[in-house]
Amino acid sequence: MLDGIYGFIKERMPLGRSPNLNPISDPEYLDLVTFILKSNDFPPGKSDLALENLKTIRFVGENGPEPYPMAH
Repeated sequence: MLDGIYGFIKERMPLGRSPNLNPISDPEYLDLVTFILKSNDFPPGKSDLALENLKTIRFVGENGPEPYPMAH
């Protein structure tokens, strides 16, 4: 789900950010997720992304849902 990507970005980026810096706002992180999706040619939805909807949006590749590749 898209909330996993959002959570990863919010918790870990920017890499090396000092905890003393001003926090980045939720809307700014949401803008980053939107930018990443748009830059990778994911089709737009019927409305803008909203934090409350991220848990309901499935993030899939261009071939649709596929099994998760297993490590060898």
